[in-house]
Amino acid sequence: MVGLNRNPDKELKKYRFKRVISDGNVIENGLIIIRGENIEEVGSSEHSDFVDYSDYIAVPGFIDIHTHGMKGVDTYNLDSRSLETWSAELLKTGVTGVIPSIVSAPAERIVSFLNTITAFSNGFHPGNHAVILGGRLEGPYINRERKGAHDPAYIRNPQVAEYENLFNNFSGVLKIMDVAPELNGALEMIKASRKSGISISIGHTAADFLESMDAFEAGARLVTHFYNAMNPFHHRETGVIGSGMLDERIYIELICDLKHVSREALRIALTMKTFDKVITVTDSSPATLCQDGFYKLGSLDVEKKGDECVLKGTDTIAGSVVTMDSEIRNLRNLGYPLELIIKTVTSNPARLLGLKNIGFLKPGYNANVVLFDRELKVKYVILDGEVLDVA
Repeated sequence: MVGLNRNPDKELKKYRFKRVISDGNVIENGLIIIRGENIEEVGSSEHSDFVDYSDYIAVPGFIDIHTHGMKGVDTYNLDSRSLETWSAELLKTGVTGVIPSIVSAPAERIVSFLNTITAFSNGFHPGNHAVILGGRLEGPYINRERKGAHDPAYIRNPQVAEYENLFNNFSGVLKIMDVAPELNGALEMIKASRKSGISISIGHTAADFLESMDAFEAGARLVTHFYNAMNPFHHRETGVIGSGMLDERIYIELICDLKHVSREALRIALTMKTFDKVITVTDSSPATLCQDGFYKLGSLDVEKKGDECVLKGTDTIAGSVVTMDSEIRNLRNLGYPLELIIKTVTSNPARLLGLKNIGFLKPGYNANVVLFDRELKVKYVILDGEVLDVA
């Protein structure tokens, strides 16, 4: 179930907006009719007795599939209380669905992380929170040469007993796993994951073009924070960057804080992949929305300096300090159409993960809606049919 039963009497509510945007489509003077927790109608037809939000743009609630925390919350030490705090904070940034992600860690900590996700997803939590859609393991099956902000002590090759235990015990909870396809046993793990319905993302890798194509053939369908933590593009060996751009089956993540990826590189990726296969992610660190200073990302010390987070004493980027709504504004300021940008945080991640009732504004879907003001600031969120002032 997505969200709480906030409207048990199935009351009909009608809202009019300046514009309704979903999956690349735009309806001017759009209307959304909600019954209970679900959308009943979306269109521009005339109805009386509507609630007037005609100063606002309505879009589906955002889905962040790659984030490590915010405001001091670190997925490495996640418990139900911190997850509840974090998921409530996410609504202010427009995120109504989230997949918390953990860096490389010992096996027992990974299990603890997934147990917390399971408990929170299954339990009843009063209040207003982004929906926890499942968990993600960004490690430990990555390449030390491209470790980024992962502790090398916990990086290892895929171990059959370990990942089969995860697949069996956390089916339906574990949504995404990252892997470097050049590692021994990686292709076997990718093939095994398909039977468990887990999405595999290629990341923190030194794979060449052929190795990454082998991973795509085995079933991987996503590339983690494209350009980052992988071999650079070379005209005689394009690596994952080349294969990810050329293979039409593949989605790529982009961190649009204008720190991880330059404007020019963003333009190349968005031109090659088009907005149909790009997923904007935050990869946010626990230092997000915090003052400058020293924090933890997993077992490592990091430092927030303005709009960047780095490993302490280095210039190695350690996640981001960006929020999803600010990334949308960044892309809009670069001149991209809002209706295409919104696809990268709503319908695209929903399609990748096969989510059936979120990511779109259409009949039968959950009434999770973000309301932008004229400056593309998140003012209201409609969560399961209830309007929340989150500004």
